[in-house]
Amino acid sequence: MESVLKADIFFFVTTIAVVLLTIGGIIIIIYILRIVKNMKDVTDRLRDQTVKVTEDLDELRKSGLKGMLAYIVKLGGGLFKRRNKKQHEKKHKE
Repeated sequence: MESVLKADIFFFVTTIAVVLLTIGGIIIIIYILRIVKNMKDVTDRLRDQTVKVTEDLDELRKSGLKGMLAYIVKLGGGLFKRRNKKQHEKKHKE
């Protein structure tokens, strides 16, 4: 009688432990799937940006050194034009 009672307690405790471990495993798997999904999104974005950068570099290579210098001047010129425009507006307001 005593051994049957001990066996019932053992199976009850084991069942609870298995259920808790299963729930914990499911929660861990859900978090891992979310992480993998986020990593997939990041790699997709990186792939798209890499394609864009390589296309830009191909265009610069095709245009040669003059094209690269023109691109740099265009970028720099845009920055300076904005500054000059703001300074110009300040002078005319006063």
